[in-house]
This record gives sequence, structure tokens and C-alpha cells, in this order.
Amino acid sequence: MSPLWLCGAMLVAAAADEAEEESEEDAAETEARAAKNRAAAVAMMDAGGENGWLERGWRVDLNVDFAGGNPWADDWSWLGRGRVGLMAVHEPQYLTLGLTAERLWPLEQPYAIGLEIEAMEMVSSLQLIGGGAVDLSGGLRWHAGLGWQIFGVEIDFAGPERLVLGKVRIPISWLIYAATD
Repeated sequence: MSPLWLCGAMLVAAAADEAEEESEEDAAETEARAAKNRAAAVAMMDAGGENGWLERGWRVDLNVDFAGGNPWADDWSWLGRGRVGLMAVHEPQYLTLGLTAERLWPLEQPYAIGLEIEAMEMVSSLQLIGGGAVDLSGGLRWHAGLGWQIFGVEIDFAGPERLVLGKVRIPISWLIYAATD
């Protein structure tokens, strides 16, 4: 074996040992960073109290809607609707299912009871709403809406009537939570 070849083999072996030590150090640093990130995430979750700053759980939901409009008709239409329901909270998303009672003017049978579902994303306050109701004479009504927590637009299908309404919502349960939190 030539001394030159032996010297080259020793350099290659030394470089391999050094690379292995560096990769062990990199792995240790990566694991330390990951542990630090996990600890920070746990601290952030605990920052807001029992459920953390990203709330999870259930709430009672109560709100009242007032709406008016219908640009395709001779007369204005008016809507008053109350909803009480259960809200699934998975911040920043909220999903609510509730019972509704409503009055829609100028329909022949303005009173109805029904169900409504609402999905809302809190960062943008964008909400999607859909529901159905049965009026006191047994007629079916359907509605769908798009809004931003307080203001929205809704289309109602009540028998042969098609109504487009601008809506204002009073989120009673949200106001109570804000006042007591």
C-alpha cells in the first residue's frame, strides 16, 4: 500500500467522522427547535384560560333579524325573525343550528316556525345561512343568506313569492358574551 493512498483514506475517514458529528448536532438542534415550538404552542393555548385563546365547545345562541326589501315587487316586504339555538365553537369557525319564529309581510300567512343553520368564520365575520320554515297554514318557506355578522342579504322562497331582502342582525348572545367576558 502506498503512503499516498493511506493518507487519502485517512482524510476520507476523518471527513466522514466529522460529517457524522455535524449531522448528530443538526439533529439535536432540530429536535430542540421542535420542542421549543411545541412548548410555545402549549403556552399560547393556555394563555386565554380554560379553553385557551382558540375556544372550543358549545354555546347557546340567540339573535334577532330585521330585513326589508324586494326590488322586483310593487310593495316592500318586511321580515322579523328570532332564533334560539346551539352553537358549536371551534374558533375561528362557528356552526349554529337553531329554531326560528318569523313574521314576513305582506304574505297572506305571515307567521312561520322553522329551523336555521349558520356557518360563520370569525376572522372575516363571513356567514352563510340557510333554513326552512312552515307557516301556520302548512306552506313551506326556504331562505338562504350571505352576510358579515350584523349586515347581510337574504333570498326567501315563500310559495310563489321570491323575496330579496337586506338584513340587519342583532346578535344578542354575542353581546352578552362580550359584556360578561
